[in-house]
Formats: sequence, C-alpha cells, structure tokens
Amino acid sequence: MFNRNAEIFIIGAGISGITAASKLIAHGFSNITILEAENRIGGRIESVKFSDGFIDLGAQWCSGEIGNSVYELCKNEFDFGLTGFEDFETFTTFTSNGRKIDEKKLEKLHSLRKKLEEMTEEMNASTQSTGEFFEERYFKAIRTPEYSDIEDELRDMFLSLWHRQTNAIYAAESWYDLSAQGFASNILCEGRQDLTWRTFGYKSLFNLVLKKFSGSEEHPINLNDRIKLNTKVTNISWKSDKVIIYTADKSVFHADHVIVTIPLGILQAHHKSLFTPTLPDLKVSAIENMKVGTLNKIFLEFDEPFWTKDFKLSAFMWTKEDLEEIIGTDKEWLKNIYGFLYVDGFSNLLETVLSGNKTKEFESYSDAKVENDCMWLLEKFLKRKLPRPTAMRRTRWSSRENFLGSYAYLSMQTTANNISPSDLAKSICNAHGMPILLFAGEATCPKYQGYVHGAFDSAKRAAQEIIEFYLKVIGISKINKL
Repeated sequence: MFNRNAEIFIIGAGISGITAASKLIAHGFSNITILEAENRIGGRIESVKFSDGFIDLGAQWCSGEIGNSVYELCKNEFDFGLTGFEDFETFTTFTSNGRKIDEKKLEKLHSLRKKLEEMTEEMNASTQSTGEFFEERYFKAIRTPEYSDIEDELRDMFLSLWHRQTNAIYAAESWYDLSAQGFASNILCEGRQDLTWRTFGYKSLFNLVLKKFSGSEEHPINLNDRIKLNTKVTNISWKSDKVIIYTADKSVFHADHVIVTIPLGILQAHHKSLFTPTLPDLKVSAIENMKVGTLNKIFLEFDEPFWTKDFKLSAFMWTKEDLEEIIGTDKEWLKNIYGFLYVDGFSNLLETVLSGNKTKEFESYSDAKVENDCMWLLEKFLKRKLPRPTAMRRTRWSSRENFLGSYAYLSMQTTANNISPSDLAKSICNAHGMPILLFAGEATCPKYQGYVHGAFDSAKRAAQEIIEFYLKVIGISKINKL
C-alpha cells in the first residue's frame, strides 16, 4: 500500500517518538529509526527503582479517563491506583504558627476558588495574567458580606497557597507569568485526575506500546532494534532532496521525513544551530515565545511512617511573619512547596513537588541540604521532632542538558504574541507538498499541552500526516485511524 522504503527518522524516544514509530509500523512503514540522546527510552517519563518499588521522577499521574488516549489504551491492561489529591479541599491544612484553621471558613474559600477557576469563558477573553485575574475577583468577593467572617490573615494565607498550587500544576515560575488564557486552555479529561501506575511506574506505558508493536506476525519489526541510544542530534539540514541529520558522534543519516519530538526547552536553547536553514519565522516565534516550566520532585523514605492517615495529603499555609523570616535566606526555596503527598504503593514514602522562581537555586543545592531543609519545614509545620529519612531522591529537570525543563505552558509572552501550540506543531513541506519536517510532543498539543496524553496524541497526528500524504499520492481517500 505504502512506500515501505520511505526513510523516516524520529528524534527522541520519549512517548511521542515511540508512539509515532508504532503508528507508522502499524500502517506498513518499515524503514524507521529513532535517535535518542539519553541512554534510555522514556524522555520525561522516567520510572526508577526506589526502595521496594518504582517512583516516577517525571510524569507520574494518568490524568483523566474519558478522552484520555493513554488511559483508553491501558485501561484493560493495568490496575490503576489512586493518590487521592484530586480535590485540594481534601488536603489536611497546617499553618506555620500552629494555628488551627476553621474548617468551615476554609471550605468557603475553596468553594470560592473553584467558582473562580470555572470562569473559563471570561479567562479566554482576558488579557490578564492568571494571578491578576484571580486576585481581582477574589478580593472583590472577599469584601462582600458573605465572606465577612474571613480574617485578613486567613485570606492572605489561602491566596498564597492557591498561588503555589497553581504554579505546581502548570510548572510555572509564577501565576503572574501564566496567562489567564493559558489557565483556561488546560482542558481536563473527565474522570479521576490522580490515577497512578502503581508497582512499575509510568514506564508501564512503554512496555505495553513496545510489546504491542514488536515482533508480531502482523508487524514483524522489533521496535527496540530501531532505537539508537546515546545519539545526540546536532544539526538537521532540511533544504536538500533528502533531510540530512548530523549527530555528535559524527554519524550522518539521510531521511525522507523527520519527526522532531525533542522538548521545547532544547528547541529554545538550540534551534538556531539545530536547523539549517533557520526555521520559518512563525515556527521560530512559537519556539521563542512559548514558555517551559520546571516541576521538581523530592521523595523522602522513612523506616516507619510518622504521619497519621490525615497527613497523607497535606497543605502548608504560611503566616506573613514566618514567611518573612526565610525570605533572603538559603531556605527561601521552601516557600514554593505547598505540602506533601503520600506515594501510592508505598507505606513509608512522602513526596513533595517544587515549582516557582527558586528552581535554579534548588537544583544547585546538595542532597544533604535539601533533605535537612525538608525536615526543617516538616517539623516547623507539624510542631514536633521527627525521625530522619533513610533515603531521599530528588530531580533537577531544568539542569539536565537533554531536557532543560519539565513541560510547556502559555505565558503572558505567549498570548501577547498571539502564539499557539498549533504554530509549533505545523509541519514543513518541500516543493512537492511532502511533509519533510514534522513536530510532535506535549508542547505542540493545543488541547492537552503539558500532559502525556497530549504528547501521545501529537505523535499520532504527526504520523497520520505522513500516512495521509502517501495515501493521497496513490489516490486512496479513506484510512483506518488508530
């Protein structure tokens, strides 16, 4: 049916690269090679052995069920677990001064938060930042009689917590950098948002995809054999009859089609040297005006859990006085932690995540300092002496040379320049209309940017474009879409 000899190269063996290759194989393409700079597949999905199980240093949760293509693929293959953090109001709240928060007042504030976050139509029409949008309406509401029982201190503590939680969701430096339009564009698939991969971590997805498309009678290509690890691409020349790919080990490859799935952080840092000639203006503008955030993680293991059942999901609210004490010190990075979660499948493991404006400082700190600071934070909010962890694992996503961040979000700069993920996704064709340079990855998905299922869908879209080109060439108008 197809030109089975078309040479297709895919840059990156994350979920986008593996998915694109799998779809092409399923449609009869056999000459496929994946070039991966790391010594493993997975990209920003990185499940590693820790204690008696696996933890996810990158993507961790399968977010949603209905409309989530990853969940649909795996729902009959895995017994998903639950973290339980789907609603922030279920968190147990602790304060830095030990003050007990009135639960009814806190419930009122969470209800207000939910109401404001559902104003997506107004956000889509707004030119404000997320922070400006919410604060303006939050303070307007707080001044009404309905909220007259909310003290100024609680009002401000809750707003600070909301800010930190928003930063963590979007991996944003600040909700003043995240556009209101960007917040509204974060479309959630229906169903649980806190599904975990339990036992083996998110890498379970790769095991399924590789098994499904490797070595079967119908698809005789073993996809594992088509992946070249430790192969960093340094230049892609796309104006010749064939696209020419150069790598750091001096290898040269010739391709009819190249699907680029490398992270946006790498494109931002290297696009000028990575592509010859320079990419079209719209593509460059998309790369330079979209934003890559960083979400780092810290895992703390203990001999025995010191926490009660209620503490498994915790939120930390700072008083103004206590927060001022750490501002300007080497503990200031702790202000960006909103609380701790338990890790599904472990009885003695806590996790926290960190985004915000102190990411680079955090990544420069030693493991010992990070552990000590976390214990200082826990003891400050729990108001008691705690046992020391037996092990710790943390991430440094913005410092890793093949990633330079976690995932993309729509910043004020993005919306001011009228940039969309679709601009990044747009393929480059040759004079004959053949797509020779295609782009995939979570940053290219307008609907599910920042999610694994967004990366998954973007890869299917890029592969489909190649498939449809050849179907058009041979005059077939209908195809079965996977």
